Amino acid sequence: MKSVCLVSSPLLAEYESLAVLRSVKERYVEVPPLGVLVVAALFRNAGCAVEVVDASREYFAHIEAGAEPGTFPAALARALAARTCDLFGFSTVCSTYPLTLTVTRLLKQARPDARVVLGGPQATATAVQTLRGFPEVDAVLAGEVEHSVGEFVSHFPARAERVPGLVHRGADGAPVENPPAPLPAMEEVPEAAFDLWATGPIEKIPIEAGRGCPYGCRFCSTNRFFGRRYRVKTPQALVAEALATSRRYGARRVMLVHDHFAADRNAFHAFCGQWRSSPEMEGLTWSCSLRVDAVDDTVVEGLAASGCENVFIGMETGSQRMQSAIHKRLNLGRSRDALEKLDRAGVPTTVSFILGFPDETAADLEATLASFQEVLSRPTSQPQVLLLSPLAGSPYHDEYRERLQFDNRVSGMARQGGSLGTEEQRLVEAHPGLFSAHLAFPLEHLDRARVHDLSGFLKHATALFRWVLAAAAREVGGLARVHDLWWKQFGHGVDAGYYPTPAFRRDFVAFVRGLGAGTGLGAGAGQRLETLLAVHEIEHDRLVRLAALREAAMRKAMAEGVELTPSTVLAATCIVRPVDYSFSALIDALRGGMDLDAVPRKRCSVAASLTPDGELALSEMPGLATLLLEATRTPSSLSEILAALDPVASRWLPPSAPVQEALLYALQELIQRGLVVPA
Repeated sequence: MKSVCLVSSPLLAEYESLAVLRSVKERYVEVPPLGVLVVAALFRNAGCAVEVVDASREYFAHIEAGAEPGTFPAALARALAARTCDLFGFSTVCSTYPLTLTVTRLLKQARPDARVVLGGPQATATAVQTLRGFPEVDAVLAGEVEHSVGEFVSHFPARAERVPGLVHRGADGAPVENPPAPLPAMEEVPEAAFDLWATGPIEKIPIEAGRGCPYGCRFCSTNRFFGRRYRVKTPQALVAEALATSRRYGARRVMLVHDHFAADRNAFHAFCGQWRSSPEMEGLTWSCSLRVDAVDDTVVEGLAASGCENVFIGMETGSQRMQSAIHKRLNLGRSRDALEKLDRAGVPTTVSFILGFPDETAADLEATLASFQEVLSRPTSQPQVLLLSPLAGSPYHDEYRERLQFDNRVSGMARQGGSLGTEEQRLVEAHPGLFSAHLAFPLEHLDRARVHDLSGFLKHATALFRWVLAAAAREVGGLARVHDLWWKQFGHGVDAGYYPTPAFRRDFVAFVRGLGAGTGLGAGAGQRLETLLAVHEIEHDRLVRLAALREAAMRKAMAEGVELTPSTVLAATCIVRPVDYSFSALIDALRGGMDLDAVPRKRCSVAASLTPDGELALSEMPGLATLLLEATRTPSSLSEILAALDPVASRWLPPSAPVQEALLYALQELIQRGLVVPA
């Protein structure tokens, strides 16, 4: 075996809209696929020529070129078949396993001489079933492969029985499972082969901090793949690797990949101390995942002082009863205190919740929604929500294996887009045991259709209307009440594909506007919601066009410089809406848990624009800035702007203030913020 092509799992294929793809591009296209690149380093160390195909990148290019999502498997298979590699190795996860197996079938048809081998968590959990059902797959290299890749290169396929962890076909064609490879120590895990992926600087680099989880949550299969033995790189090794990779690839952000980075307190504090005390780490930030019950004052201090930019926390449920039932066993009172500590220290958090546990009751669900609402209103927290999926190898899956159902209501754990495509649905229905993540748990106390709708509603309402949703929940008595009202009016008959569309955005605005009629809200509540809604009716396409105008102007300014003259034509790159309340005061009240009735009315305006990452940015504008933004709504010359505003600007200025100078100063500030650009 001389040449190997490794293919990452096409995670981005979970989305079909180009607009949505662009909004998640930073997460899926601009971050290297760590697992594949570690395996690539192992194959290269074993003497193979290695190529890496990032399937998410390929999918993004496919959709950006105007092709249909359903044609991607064939397009990817053609691109792979054109390569002259001896072996094609596919990384697998539950969400895209049907798509991956479709690609392997098409690839094998085009290249029957090539060997196709799978690895990763999904293929590991379903190796025997995969070989029985899919003849195009030659083998599965299961589990962690640090101690098996070398043997694989030396012995496969002639002496496959010598490769630890390999699941292959015996002489009679039946699957044969070799004894597993021993778990590697973290010192044996090579640095990922980022050079096989990078075509330029990498802004955000993932580094494998450790493996193994000592916990046994019923919904999770992590410890089935990595084992329960907690292994972590030494603080010195982690800091050295972060520094070396950041210098080599120009990274300014490091993602430390491990489910519970603070399980070893001594190692955690040593890492934070070394990072903080190393002058070379100045300006380099990092992120991690940890259990919230590990957070105390010393952990918060370490995170805040060492440049941690985000902590991922799996809260899962706001019900103390369900914490015991799912074997997560967090103390929710202490968890809230820990989130408060992180919030006060300014450490951003992403807090994840799961809906739809088989034994969850209406009271449990309402408690989770109350916790979600708390996180929604925290200044530094970002809540996430997922519908539970039967992950292969998880305790919940094993317990409910014979009772799983297929209803095509896909889960965010298994697929984040809409319903399954025709080919994927055919595979799932034909091999339900192989694609359990696309099946559904029976819910003993809840309506699955409603819980499924709730997960889509919360996910997209939070992403698009966070503070509107938080305010609506406060005004009507909680998120559970908000969704009750939504379900009665809009929830029936929609699927997950509805929520990423403009139709949902329009319906949500209409829904919030109509809350007063059905819930007895006073005029003040309606006006407060209207203030938060004001910028959300703006057409997204228009904001995209304005963002493109800003980007082009900034590139031109960097190349040529900008000098304002009377003939310079200026244009706004944001959209301004007048409101009845101070937008910032309402947000502060929501963040602080204040009574919204205590927020005084104040006529002002809010500007909406898109960040370079495609996120909606909202800013309250003073009067003079509002005048300038309105004046530059259509491109106008500087002289025209000053002449038009000279008679009216004085009411926003002290009596003795020179109007023209004040206008120029305010305009320069808007230009520096990118809200006005030379057109």
